[in-house]
Amino acid sequence: MRQSHSRPETVTIDPTPEELSLFVHPDAGLFVPAGMVTSFDTANRACSPLKLETFERMLGSSAVLESGLPIALTDPDSAPNARQLVIHTSPLDRCLPTSDAPTIYRFCSQTTEVNLKEAGPHSHRGLANFDTIDQVSRAEGLGEIAHLQLFTPEWKAMSFLQRMRVARGDAHPYGELALQALEFAEQRYGRSFDSVHFFGAGLGLKALGAADYFTSHNIREVRSVTLMNFAVDPNPLRALYNYMAKSTSGSPSEQQLPSDHVRINEFSIALVLDKAGAETAMRTRNIQALRHILMLSSLISARRAPEYISNLLDAGASMTVANAINESLVQRSLNRIGPATEHPRFHTIDIAGVKETKTGMQTNEFFALTALLVHLGLKNHRQDLH
Repeated sequence: MRQSHSRPETVTIDPTPEELSLFVHPDAGLFVPAGMVTSFDTANRACSPLKLETFERMLGSSAVLESGLPIALTDPDSAPNARQLVIHTSPLDRCLPTSDAPTIYRFCSQTTEVNLKEAGPHSHRGLANFDTIDQVSRAEGLGEIAHLQLFTPEWKAMSFLQRMRVARGDAHPYGELALQALEFAEQRYGRSFDSVHFFGAGLGLKALGAADYFTSHNIREVRSVTLMNFAVDPNPLRALYNYMAKSTSGSPSEQQLPSDHVRINEFSIALVLDKAGAETAMRTRNIQALRHILMLSSLISARRAPEYISNLLDAGASMTVANAINESLVQRSLNRIGPATEHPRFHTIDIAGVKETKTGMQTNEFFALTALLVHLGLKNHRQDLH
């Protein structure tokens, strides 16, 4: 899945809810040669929503820091040799669960009747997405990698001055929060991590600003930043409208897949959690975020992104930006980033649909796709070293 710098790599998906899936060649591989299909199958079984231990593992990975920042961290017993940490920032809808492991297990497995409000399946979605990504790393044999997720609402862990800085376009407060989480992770692991990577979907300026903060303050070496559906728009009102409307543009895909490609279906746990109407709850959470509209519009417009990207490339980091080809919000982003997109360590990925479909911001909710993009960003960095 290596692309030239004159032509973006393409990841093909079926974005229709009933058929949500990736399409890959059966011999495709990430870190295990020809092993991608097997790795995703292994991760899917490890994250089965029909096993109580899945939800116990997920809930056991979560914590709330003294500042009020909600996080999740790879269990040190699962990655005892980890020296690199992937720090994930969240879009609007990634919070900690509102119900315990037995309750959500009973809801998903239908062993006993549990009502929707009590189970809160949508609230488990962020932690489940984190767990699927982590399980793909385990299946790929990435023993040197651990994962750390920062959940929303991060603003509750910020001071008034930090929130004002974000509203004015400075994303470094997310780096200050990430540093708190890093210190917690290192305490849990009993050692320091040598380096970090960042991943952000939807509101990628959080990850980008945090990475620039780590680099400018010499906290840890930042090896890579991977951004999914990353918008750069100097007009914050237009950016905010496009983000909330989740509008698509352009013609439906005409892409014909080779007959030998195979499907990697969406993770079972995502399908089960979504079955009860997770997207409705997600929209409600997005609307609630309008209480912090100045922060939100600043994050979406990402006016300091070109500066942050240039700083990170100068410091030796790899950049990967993966955008849905029909998403209105991101269509001109690469042009607005400027000359940095021509850098040999700047990689682009097009998220394209199969014939007669469109891909947009909703691809952020596709667990298998986000897991793939996290690992493609790591793979791009590894290839940049050679």
